[in-house]
Amino acid sequence: MGACATARAAVPRGVPASRPRPNAPPGRRLPGRRLPGRRLPGRRLPRAARAVPDDDDEPPPAAVVGIFLDLDNLNPGRASPERAAVMAHRLREAARQLGGGALGGVAPDDDARAPALVVAFRAFGNAETVSPAIAEALEAAGAEVCRVEGAEPDAADLALGANLDAFANAWAADASAPPPPGFLTERVVDALRREAAASSSSRAPDAESEDARRVAADDAERAALAAAAERASRIAEGFASARAALVPASRRALPAVALLATNDTDLVPCVEYARERCGLRVVVLGDFVPRVEDSRRGQRAKRARPKRRGRAFAGDPRANGGADPRVGVTRSYWSAVQAASSARPVGNLKLPSSADAALVWDATRAFALDGSRTGVRRPEGDDDAGFEGATGGTTTKPVPGGVVGIWRREGAGRGVGAWPSPRAAVLHPSE
Repeated sequence: MGACATARAAVPRGVPASRPRPNAPPGRRLPGRRLPGRRLPGRRLPRAARAVPDDDDEPPPAAVVGIFLDLDNLNPGRASPERAAVMAHRLREAARQLGGGALGGVAPDDDARAPALVVAFRAFGNAETVSPAIAEALEAAGAEVCRVEGAEPDAADLALGANLDAFANAWAADASAPPPPGFLTERVVDALRREAAASSSSRAPDAESEDARRVAADDAERAALAAAAERASRIAEGFASARAALVPASRRALPAVALLATNDTDLVPCVEYARERCGLRVVVLGDFVPRVEDSRRGQRAKRARPKRRGRAFAGDPRANGGADPRVGVTRSYWSAVQAASSARPVGNLKLPSSADAALVWDATRAFALDGSRTGVRRPEGDDDAGFEGATGGTTTKPVPGGVVGIWRREGAGRGVGAWPSPRAAVLHPSE
């Protein structure tokens, strides 16, 4: 379990240090690194999960994605490791959908349907928000977890912002992209300025102390920004090394996407730096639509309700397959999503409007689960028949939390569309 507090002194705060792996998903392997996850005994890994040799003839992925999860904002719950693992799996699946044609035709025709390659998956939260069990479940699902210790305000946000800036700089479309500017939240800046002004006032309590306090506050802010920029630049070196190993100079450049999972508007400057200064596509994911209540929920007679049989629901969970109306994106639920997004348009929100697209996440809606791909483990002492234990790694229960739609910056009408979709996620003005 990664923890910033236990990192070596040479490692800047906010950088996951306990497991320095690049978090490549099945199908890609960087030299000298292990694939995330564990191999089940007695089972041959599928072809997509085996190491790929370093061969110049091996075609590169259509795009690369870095996932950055704000656990203080989108938290699966302290007491649900299974839900945390499922959340990580669903975030990775959403990220993989951002490949090829999802980027608005920027990829060649032969890459139009190729999935994106997740080259980084990092989750950030303070030690009070992220329990050790949750961190372990996320790491088993392939994420690097940074549990920030201490009472520093917005410490997890600062670590996330530094990593997002570093990823954008390392994967910038233009090699001349400016270095990370340093990221501080307004609360951190206010606290620094107050502390510096108070310290200056205690040293110079005369009539000119007002100017002295202002100068001291300005100096403290500049020093903090410089330190934050230096930290982001050091993190960028690691991302740049991973990029060089994955994409030799002989290959064409890969389009890069940053998937930021949060509702926190404090991170808007990082989104703007990635999009406007580094040329990355940025997709944000969060609870951007007010909580949706299915209008048909609970209206059927008891005898008409499907019986729970302790196994996965039949059919496509997104189409619901005629099963439980409380599971998946049903027709009535979709109508409720449309009504809620019309009442409060996603494009009017500060964070989505700064990005290229926004995936709408519903943390309360349950979705059927193909547990064979999640790595979900049954906790010790749990006799629920829905879990097969550590060796099977499956569950038949529907699990809350999933992507229910997408908002596109350049989309017609700028409403919430279906997800997944054959249409590109990131559109160009001409599309």
